[in-house]
Amino acid sequence: MTRDQIFWSVVGTIGAALVGCAVFWGGSVRANVKEETLRANALSNQLAQLSTLKNKIPNEKTIEEWDRYQKWVAAQCAKVVDFYQRHDHALDKKLVRGIEEPDPGNFKAEYNSLRSLAVGHLKSNREMRVWNPEAVFLEYPWSIGTTNPDPADYEAIRKDFRIRQYLVLNILPRSGVKQLDNLSLYKPERIPGTEFQAVPVRVQCNLSAENIMTLLRSLLLVPERATDKPLVIMRECTAKKGPGTGKPEASPISLDLLMDFVDFAPESN
Repeated sequence: MTRDQIFWSVVGTIGAALVGCAVFWGGSVRANVKEETLRANALSNQLAQLSTLKNKIPNEKTIEEWDRYQKWVAAQCAKVVDFYQRHDHALDKKLVRGIEEPDPGNFKAEYNSLRSLAVGHLKSNREMRVWNPEAVFLEYPWSIGTTNPDPADYEAIRKDFRIRQYLVLNILPRSGVKQLDNLSLYKPERIPGTEFQAVPVRVQCNLSAENIMTLLRSLLLVPERATDKPLVIMRECTAKKGPGTGKPEASPISLDLLMDFVDFAPESN
């Protein structure tokens, strides 16, 4: 091979090598650029998403505001519980005067005495007729027999008596009720998620149409300072016109009420 042939052979080899390097390194650089571009785009998308969430991420100020709000809600709930609890006192008045719970014999004597007075009052009341005065206030086996009541039942007996007393000796006659046809108390029902239970009570009575709102207001409206007035929630109210003549507002109305007396009764642990 001549010198010129050797020279151009070497130049060709070097040129081919340079072209190969250019192709190899150029492809690698393009791949890296593409990868970095994809990564940059992904980061940009993440930053955009974080920017939209910026106002939703709690800071020190929003945490303090939330804490104050929670305390305010707790305080309002405590006020509501206190209000209902204070008005529950009317249902928990002891039958026997004094602080300590009486022995069963004294409790029995006091209950029978109070029941006798209440029934006597119903019998002598000429403004409101009662279907059966003796049946309005309960008689128990122990109250007419030789046994004594169980102290564990004192609370339930008191509540039953106080509700009946409140209705037939106070609210109903003062609201213009002319005739009481039925008074029934049912088993208390727990109000879910609360420290209260509802005592369902049904009242069936007759009164003039003009006195219906008077009765409903007397039952349902509770001045905040009237802590001796129990809280009542109306479930059902049905009114039917009875026989009668004269002005429509004076016509007798048959009223059927189903209501709940709210009783503060925390569940024992």
